Order: sequence, then structure tokens, then C-alpha cells
Amino acid sequence: GSGLDGNSDVYMNDVWYTKDGVDWSEATTHAQWEGRWLHRSVFYRDNIWVVAGQNCGDPDVWGQYRAVEACVKANGKSGSFLRDVWASPDGVSWKDATATANWPARAGHASAVFNGPDVQTFWVLGGYSGYEDATQDLWSSYIL
Repeated sequence: GSGLDGNSDVYMNDVWYTKDGVDWSEATTHAQWEGRWLHRSVFYRDNIWVVAGQNCGDPDVWGQYRAVEACVKANGKSGSFLRDVWASPDGVSWKDATATANWPARAGHASAVFNGPDVQTFWVLGGYSGYEDATQDLWSSYIL
């Protein structure tokens, strides 16, 4: 879950796919979710899910991408922590599953899916909910 272009210090929201791990194709240059980094993605219930992460804040101020340097100059921090969840069946069309999940906003966390015989569960574990605030929490959800 990086999403930060190290060459230009820009938060990204492009989506790529591969069938063999060698040859990559771009599904979309600009997904509907905000550019971010330190997010997590999983495959669950026939969808790709993008979970939380960090960006530069107000999309009305910063536009589609957020330049890290401009963000730091504006608010003294390298971004805002998110608690949104997005889903896509193809990497091109995205649906905002929730803008405000019931867990605290975070980045650098882990996400996992447990496919048990009787239940499928989506997990969000740990991460950072502030610039120096590591979390030790564990959240789960059954997504329809």
C-alpha cells in the first residue's frame, strides 16, 4: 500500500493489474478515491477493497493529487489519516462503501480476509491513528 510517487512526492490513485507479475497494465489513471499512501488493499467477495491510508486533506483545496511538500507547508504535517473503504469489481469503477468506518482513522495498518467454512470476515488491524500514535486494536466486519 504505498501510493506515493517518490519521484514527484505526489499521492497517487492509479490502479494497475497483472496476470503474471511481470507485464502490468493500467486499469485507471484516476480512481474515484482520493490519492493516498500507507493504505491497504485486499480481495474480498469478488471485489478489490481499498482501506484507509493517509492523504493531504481537503480535496477542495488540494485537487486530485496532493503534493507532500505543499501539504507540509500548509499544515505542518504530511497528511490526514483516513477511515474510508472503497470497493471495485474491476479496478476501474469504484463504490464508496463508507467514508466513516466505525474504527479510528489510520494508515500503515494491516488488512486481511478470513474465508472460513461458515463465515467470511474482513479484518483491519493496528496501524497509526496519529503521527506518533500506534494502535493495537483489531476490527472485523462481514460485508454483504
